[in-house]
Amino acid sequence: MSKAFDPGITVTEIASMDQPISISTESTAAFIGRALRGPLNIPILVRSIAQFKRFFGGEWNQSYLGAAVRQFFEHGGTTLYVVRVANNATGAIIELPAANGKLTLSAIEYGSEEKLRASVDYDGIAAEDSDIFNLTIQRLDSETGLVIDQEIHYRLSCQVEHDNFIGDALLTSSLARLGTNALAVRPDVTIGPGVSFQATYVGVARRGGNGNELTDYDVIGSAASETGMFALNGIENINLLYMPPRLNGDYGPTALLAAELYCRKRRAMLITDPPSAMESTEQLIEHYAQSGSASANVLTYFPRVSIKGCQHPRFMAAGAAIAGLLCKLDKEQGPWAEFSGTAAELQRGLQPLTELDEDEQQTLIRAGVNVLSAHRGRRCRIQGAVTFGAGGHIDKAATNLSVRRTCLMILKNIERGTRWVVFEPNDHHTLERVRSQVHAYLTGLADSGALADDDVFVRCDPNTQDEDSPTERGVKILVSFVPRGWPQPLSFTIHQSMPGVRTATTAFAPARVRPVLRAG
Repeated sequence: MSKAFDPGITVTEIASMDQPISISTESTAAFIGRALRGPLNIPILVRSIAQFKRFFGGEWNQSYLGAAVRQFFEHGGTTLYVVRVANNATGAIIELPAANGKLTLSAIEYGSEEKLRASVDYDGIAAEDSDIFNLTIQRLDSETGLVIDQEIHYRLSCQVEHDNFIGDALLTSSLARLGTNALAVRPDVTIGPGVSFQATYVGVARRGGNGNELTDYDVIGSAASETGMFALNGIENINLLYMPPRLNGDYGPTALLAAELYCRKRRAMLITDPPSAMESTEQLIEHYAQSGSASANVLTYFPRVSIKGCQHPRFMAAGAAIAGLLCKLDKEQGPWAEFSGTAAELQRGLQPLTELDEDEQQTLIRAGVNVLSAHRGRRCRIQGAVTFGAGGHIDKAATNLSVRRTCLMILKNIERGTRWVVFEPNDHHTLERVRSQVHAYLTGLADSGALADDDVFVRCDPNTQDEDSPTERGVKILVSFVPRGWPQPLSFTIHQSMPGVRTATTAFAPARVRPVLRAG
């Protein structure tokens, strides 16, 4: 079986009470889009454009996903999950000849560039085992024709009741499944013209199809089936989500809202491109005012960019470049570092599609839209460092991009690092252990420069019984800290209980009072 990916069950380990909460700042991005080939609705980790080409067939003129991946790595990104989605794509078919018909194999990975071939032999099989055969399936590089994946399945049978029935054996395959027309007898050895003893390969009888342009519902997918964006559920840590634009326009509000809600749940940032039809500040401000949308978990910008000499600059989006720059910044300095200057500088050759004056830039920044600008021959830079919440009635701390991303990182790590508490009794010992764990994490962040000082506050209370719900195992963790670059403490309450975790902003928390323990 191919080791390229594992389509099985994902197991998430819960940290023990003695394990420190990690202060790693490296961020992970996820892109969702259309590709030439590759597994559907399975997040694949790629660390280079070469790996993307290996799994998904490289850049394609019917999708911006490949170009976005290249843009991400060219701007310093290192860790990226790619989810391929499709709309009515089909898989290639292989037909293996047999005495009474043909045995069909269907490619798992849909698309026109999935190049498979198969061979049948009877090597090592006794004459009396007349229903047994060996099957080899290979995947070929669509450009070079070289073999890049191979599976060998020994001693298969077309008999359904057999212990090694081909339909069951191919359930573990990452290349093909048994087609609809199962045979009662084994397929013939694949003998080529003029070849008497050596098995040859049978190629596809029908190529796969790439399907149609994606819809909002293709990228949203299904939570129950874990398709589309929900395919990322099995990935423990996602910090940035980006959906490269469609070839013929933008995703609608349905997809954008679903992605924003998903990011809110995952404590991640959604990077969105400006609508392709927007060509001026006035148009964009009016568009956002009519939509009534605002979110502290969204980062957007204006205008789009062009490449010198590009014939179709309108569709050049910079969302992937921004994702790469943020991942680079996080790895080198941390999400609390200021996203400005050379840290927010795009690659040479990219330039804003529209030059904005100072008043236009400030208008957009106040509305929660970052600005791409280039003056006096300098490289294009991102100005503003705000979240899309700046244009709405949202807490001001959540509109500062660095502060927001720092808080998302802290809350996510505390939520994951203290999950063990729901399996322990709500006694003084447990409360003290979790308080010490969280306090050590926050002071470690302060030493790393993420916080303005090391004067942090942590209090742990047991869950209490009320009239509406029974007592649950777990704790309420109240934390207060001052993020770097922010003038006052921010406070949150993290509710850890058996059904899950819930976190809320806490107002008027005693952030500078000596920590108190309350045991049940």
